[in-house]
Amino acid sequence: MEAIPKEVIDMAEDFFMHLNDLEKKNILNKYYLKQPHISEVHKAWLETISYKGTVEKSENMFFVICRCYQYYGIKLPLISAITVVETYNKIKTNTKTNDEKPITNLEEFIRLKTTLHQEYLLDYVILKIVKNDECPPQYTNEKDIHIISTQIRLLLWILNNETKKQLIN
Repeated sequence: MEAIPKEVIDMAEDFFMHLNDLEKKNILNKYYLKQPHISEVHKAWLETISYKGTVEKSENMFFVICRCYQYYGIKLPLISAITVVETYNKIKTNTKTNDEKPITNLEEFIRLKTTLHQEYLLDYVILKIVKNDECPPQYTNEKDIHIISTQIRLLLWILNNETKKQLIN
């Protein structure tokens, strides 16, 4: 599966950023309805984030990532709650190095670049979540960055794996 081109990511972000709040909410609700099991988890985590800016960033990234996977031109089937839970458990077990040191969010996203073969999409995620010299991300606490990082990793893993399955069939 070829990587989603940078231009597709830029167009998705540009499109979403030019919407007003009501339009953003309506589009997000459409995405949430298409994949309710992913959305349930995503929205539940949003409620635990303390900084409003992090919630907005998470919603923006949710939209951009979902829109980017439309690049492949396939309609994903309803992704089951079991798939969401299994993928989350896989992510949780993959967060330590061989010497049992925890892996940073940046290290996890860098690993995903090669695992998912989505270099440009992961560059976008890294820039938005953990590393941006011009405008460093602002989080009120470590919990918020962990939540948004987990949300986005889960979404990326699920959409990438399900898209691959559909392309093979």
